[in-house]
Amino acid sequence: MSDIKTRITAELTALDALGSQIPQGSSSHNQFDGAPCAPYPTGFVDPAASTQLGEWTARSLSLLRKHAPSSSFIHDVETLQKAGKKGDQDWYLFERAKGAMAGFKAHLHTGLLEDIEGTIRRAVHSDFLEQAESLLAEDPSMPDPLKVAATVLAGAVLEDALRKLLAKHNVPPPAKSSLSTLNEALRKASVFDTNQWGLIDSWGRLRNSAAHGEPAKVPSGQVQPMIMGIRSFLAQFGV
Repeated sequence: MSDIKTRITAELTALDALGSQIPQGSSSHNQFDGAPCAPYPTGFVDPAASTQLGEWTARSLSLLRKHAPSSSFIHDVETLQKAGKKGDQDWYLFERAKGAMAGFKAHLHTGLLEDIEGTIRRAVHSDFLEQAESLLAEDPSMPDPLKVAATVLAGAVLEDALRKLLAKHNVPPPAKSSLSTLNEALRKASVFDTNQWGLIDSWGRLRNSAAHGEPAKVPSGQVQPMIMGIRSFLAQFGV
């Protein structure tokens, strides 16, 4: 199991434990902060567990928003949260929310969810490439510091994508890991053709020149096409 899935599983286990400690309201007198309070309907969460319910809801939503923002599971937990903000601690809503989290857990372990790591990685890649493009947009004259920073950012995305592509195709990683050796390993494994290898090689040389303080070897007119080419590469190979 991947590190990310291991951490998600650990949090789900902790939420299961926390949820099991939240009792349903009793029809008899409850204790709230040590003092007796009026009978509470059995259709509600015990008011003494309000803090625990709030924690469970917040942690569950945080997990879903981070790792399954477009899933159907999030709706029931959001409904519980909205009700809680109005002072409504309906037991039925809590049960539905727990069921949603159980469904998320089941989908996670049966592989029915979209690859979580891939989703996160693609979001990070997209963010970095957007940052690179923003740097270029700051000054049309493209001074060396902006040009270098944009090229290095784009190159970092490319190198990470090549590593993931090796793993995706079960290609053994090279002993000395660099953008160049990763590219060569993928070409030898026929993951892509010589034309794609050549493009990646040219992007790698631009990245290396930028990273090694040689901005003169990074033509201004090649940085934006490099970023666009990397975007296309990520989409084509699903990394």
